[in-house]
Amino acid sequence: MTTARFFSNARIPWQAWAELESRRFILWAPICMIVGIGIYFTLFTEPALAIGPVAVSLAAVIWGVSSYGAHAKTGFFAKVLFFVALGFALIQFRAMAVDAPILSQKAGPVDVVGTLIAIEDRPSAQRYLIEPDEIGVFPKERIPKRVRITWRGAPVQATPGDKIRIRAVLSPPPIPVSPGGFDYGRQLYFEQIGALGFSYSGAMVVEKAEKPVLSAQLRRLRNALADHIMARTGERAGPVAAALMTGKRERIPEDITQNLRDTGLAHLLAISGLHMGLVCGFLFFTLRFFFALHQGWATEYPIKKWAALGALAGGAFYLCLSGAAWSAQRAFIMAAISFIAILVDRRAISMRNVALAAFVILILRPEAVLSAGFQMSFAAVMALIATYEGWDRKRRDNVKDIKRRPTLKFFSGLAMTSLVAGLATAPFAIYHFNRIAAFGLVANLVVMPIVTLFIMPVSIVALALVPIGLDAPLWWAVGKGIEIVLWLTNQIANWPSAAVLVPQWPKTAWLLSIIGMITLCLFRSPIRLAGLLAFPVAFLFIMLTPKPIIYIGEDAKNVGVVTVEEGRQRLELMSRRRSRFAVETWLEGYGINEAIRDQPKFGECKKEICMVNVSGGFTLAATETIDATAKACRMADIVVARIWDEAQLRESCPALLLTSVSVFETGPISIYLKNDQLTLRDVATERGDRPWTMY
Repeated sequence: MTTARFFSNARIPWQAWAELESRRFILWAPICMIVGIGIYFTLFTEPALAIGPVAVSLAAVIWGVSSYGAHAKTGFFAKVLFFVALGFALIQFRAMAVDAPILSQKAGPVDVVGTLIAIEDRPSAQRYLIEPDEIGVFPKERIPKRVRITWRGAPVQATPGDKIRIRAVLSPPPIPVSPGGFDYGRQLYFEQIGALGFSYSGAMVVEKAEKPVLSAQLRRLRNALADHIMARTGERAGPVAAALMTGKRERIPEDITQNLRDTGLAHLLAISGLHMGLVCGFLFFTLRFFFALHQGWATEYPIKKWAALGALAGGAFYLCLSGAAWSAQRAFIMAAISFIAILVDRRAISMRNVALAAFVILILRPEAVLSAGFQMSFAAVMALIATYEGWDRKRRDNVKDIKRRPTLKFFSGLAMTSLVAGLATAPFAIYHFNRIAAFGLVANLVVMPIVTLFIMPVSIVALALVPIGLDAPLWWAVGKGIEIVLWLTNQIANWPSAAVLVPQWPKTAWLLSIIGMITLCLFRSPIRLAGLLAFPVAFLFIMLTPKPIIYIGEDAKNVGVVTVEEGRQRLELMSRRRSRFAVETWLEGYGINEAIRDQPKFGECKKEICMVNVSGGFTLAATETIDATAKACRMADIVVARIWDEAQLRESCPALLLTSVSVFETGPISIYLKNDQLTLRDVATERGDRPWTMY
């Protein structure tokens, strides 16, 4: 066989695979849109508004022209470009649509007068979301669209829709605590929250809402129903039961939340595919069962479609009642598509339905791609459908296997679901939360049957009985079921090494693992096996990417230096009291599973100068006065000074001098050791000049 003929024959499977995958482009279109949205967020300056629409128009023209000729390859790349540009344009217009004033500096105490949008009842505080009409003497054009204020006193008798007055100290949205860290200010920008604050005196109702708008009425209903459920399910189980039905998680004590995280069961608290599937599925099969009891209906009418309509209506109500979080929206759209498919006699569950759900959310709220909820929700569903599609093809070849051992199949299916969903969401859990639940599979196998077969079905029936007042016994039973779940999670969470902290992954490794997972899930041809190559490459990036050796907090209030004692990494701190949230984030990012109080303070402090040795043979000095800083400049390689007057020191200091002034301008700083040289990364440079940073 000649070489030319060998390669000619070798091209045949590739062509067949390419043809197979080309028919599934609808699955890749949302991925292309996500790429376009991701490109927007990686830019350091805000792009011109015309870029997105122009790119979309050009790609559409190329796509249209290529569809009339023999330019299949051109048409394919035009489609890719079109959806990438579409995602870019959507997030551009979304950022413009939500643009609102942002507080530029700390203010107050000031009187805030406005409409109460929502209340979060936390165990030790209340948080008010307010649309202000007045903030002290602020001019109208500088008043943020929304502000969020915390009050730690007695609950105020106000409901959404009321106009309230509250005296508070306001601050701008926070910046990341380290370069590359989570940007809470960006999230608040898309929620149109331009200031955060705390109150010393609580809120006073200025005017009760005579007829609140629909959104306010819905929030009142959620609050009232949460109170109703908590009163009937018990002090310990009540907050969890309320979260399952109304999505109000802020009332759950921190120890319960932590136990659920450490056992891989935190998804129970996020209204997602599990909850929506149980609600809609229970309604669908229950309605179909009762319709089937009437012989005339069962033989003459499409009772399956009636049941689908009823389940769809129930799912819509549950979506509104639960607060419509990202995961709930995805789950409802998936359920809606599935029930609509039943109505038009099509297959209910498929990967195409996942793609359509992603389309809807990306069009309405393209910034959702940044949230861990969106990422983990779609990753889990995509992996589960891909797994069960393959499993289903094998089961269809063995009819006898389908019919035997239903109990074994239930638990094996539950184990497979937990394993696949856990593996699919692991990269996101590691990247966003720096932790792995070592016994997550065991916890899911033990707890999920109780939730699936008892707690959720009984809760749905109890919810339906609330209007007629016959729900109390059922809520009591739900409370007992939840208490069993909480006891089990507490036991598992206390097993040795139940929660493993993992050092922060580099973005490159995280993206590679996502690419590998998408390739394995979406391709049908053997090309999918190429996705396996992404994981060892990602691991290589994890091992080779340098980690910070020094953290410097906002305004140089605190400093952390990574040291090694007897093979154990520690974080030597300038202060154990200042910037505690930032310090906790530094510890998590390094995978140090210890409390702040267990970290050492800077070793040597003499005459207002605290010295510590740094990797690479460097020394760092921390000071808080000008005189001490001047001396430290002659003694150390790096000087971090908590001073605001640096002009007289800047030119005369031979060391790397970082003061409150310079750190205020750059934001928190991380220092790396590369090739025996110190390299700095700062928050301001990495955030860039974007709408959520211009304050």
